[in-house]
Order: sequence, then C-alpha cells, then structure tokens
Amino acid sequence: LLCYSPNEDYVTVWLRWFKRGFLRLKASDIRPAILPEWLEGQEEDDPAQCGFPRCEKHGIYLTYLGCQICNS
Repeated sequence: LLCYSPNEDYVTVWLRWFKRGFLRLKASDIRPAILPEWLEGQEEDDPAQCGFPRCEKHGIYLTYLGCQICNS
C-alpha cells in the first residue's frame, strides 16, 4: 500500500510507545461529558461529526484530510 518501505526500527519504537499509553488508559480517564464541548470546535464535515467513516478502498479511518493512504 505504501510507495516506500518505512524504517522498521523507527515504526516499532513509536508503536510500542503508543501501546504503552493505550494500556495505561483507565475507564476513569474517559470523560464523556467533555464530548459535546470537543465536538463544538469541529467543522461540520469533520469525521468526528460524521460517525468516523472509513476509506472504502483501504478500510482505515478518515481524517479531516481524507484517507492517509489515498492521499500519498
């Protein structure tokens, strides 16, 4: 899918960092009452306002810029 080969060492370091942060997340860290305030600042067509759609071709979540793979 990518037009290049990413540096595996670099990617592995950041994926481990992300995993550690994710695994430390507790239910008490999630504050649903903040959601309306956060959504207020989003554009009407922002993926957060549209149910977090996915790219039909790649199946990944779209950002406000679209599919990160299609945009390559």
